[in-house]
Amino acid sequence: MARSIVEKHIYTCWYYSLATEVKWMKTKTIDAGTLLTASPKAVAMTKGEVMDMIEKFFEKKLIDNRNTKQAYRQGINMFFEAIGKTPETYFKSGNNYEEDIATFFKSLKDMPGLSKKNRVNAARQFLSTYDRNIKTLEIWDTIRDRIKGSEPISEETPMEAEDIRKILQYSDVCAKAMFLMMSSSGMRMESLIGIVPSDIHDDEEPTRIVLRPEIVKGKRQTITTFMTPEATESYHAWMKVRAQWLASAVRRTTTKSEKKVVPTKIQLDDRVFPMSGANVRLMWSNMTAKAGYGQKDKKTKRALCHPHGIRKFFRSWLGDSDLSEVCMGHKGYLSTYRQYDYKALAKIYAKHMNNLNIFSKPVDLAGFTDDLKAKDTEIQKMKDEMQDLKLKIVELMLAKHEAQINGGQIDGAPNGNGISH
Repeated sequence: MARSIVEKHIYTCWYYSLATEVKWMKTKTIDAGTLLTASPKAVAMTKGEVMDMIEKFFEKKLIDNRNTKQAYRQGINMFFEAIGKTPETYFKSGNNYEEDIATFFKSLKDMPGLSKKNRVNAARQFLSTYDRNIKTLEIWDTIRDRIKGSEPISEETPMEAEDIRKILQYSDVCAKAMFLMMSSSGMRMESLIGIVPSDIHDDEEPTRIVLRPEIVKGKRQTITTFMTPEATESYHAWMKVRAQWLASAVRRTTTKSEKKVVPTKIQLDDRVFPMSGANVRLMWSNMTAKAGYGQKDKKTKRALCHPHGIRKFFRSWLGDSDLSEVCMGHKGYLSTYRQYDYKALAKIYAKHMNNLNIFSKPVDLAGFTDDLKAKDTEIQKMKDEMQDLKLKIVELMLAKHEAQINGGQIDGAPNGNGISH
């Protein structure tokens, strides 16, 4: 029996995502559940009642962010995979909760500290929602003491302009615009895929970008940042072909029956980059592999070069640490720049934005400027000497004129006999 569209997707390096629909293109078929969970076993459990339980959990906890839901769902499914049980029957029979939680925690032994915390918290919140006694178990305190901090354990490749330039050589007009905007503004990927044209003030210099609270992490603040002229140019190039690019993607990824519905949805999606974060990461992964940056950490198996490195490039290379923190929206960072309006911030950004250029290299005027300064000094010296000479000439002329009036001789001038007075 053929699978439904919910159970089957066509996988590719390019896809278009709108709300709960995900359109894929290529030749490899995968289960839709794989997109949301970490393991095939957990995918098998994700049936009607299980999904109802998880969705009810989201409703009770007032969780509506898609990325947050995905993270929680992953942790919940990993818990039930580790203990070999299913959510729909777990609370209907007697269980040794502490033993199950301990088994789950042991299955996370090779995971970084912060990832462990997130997975454990997801499982704890879910279990406690259906049995409040689970929340007070002593095992949670033991786990908290056992997790060694929240710092990443994966190595990471520090990124410089040359690295980004090599990677973007394998980009198309869409990817180039996305990653140049990220590298010159410091915005997160989630913000990038949420911006609309009205958020981008390209009539100003430098181009100002306003990140609305709904597309910012935490959804509590508006962030003002900027992008370089080369990023603005790439943005304009993308917007010229955006409609054509998306129309082509739809033709390649939809069935005949869907072609009548999806184009209408695309017209309603006014985002600059109407796609999901998974799409952006996949584009980045393909480019880094082609550019020779596809290495993975030996322990965690995670990519050493990932999109978040572009954000770190911005912070490291802008040249003004206070401004970079403000543009990146770090809430806990105190700076006098927070009191500045966007015009004042723009002036400061303009002084440093050449440091963020990836393809456009500013002319090095260091030596030329030194030569000009030397010439200026020499010219000024000559002007001073000329001024002194003019003063001496004027003094001599005045003395001569005075001597003629008095019928005398100018002091220091020779008389008719060649004898000076």
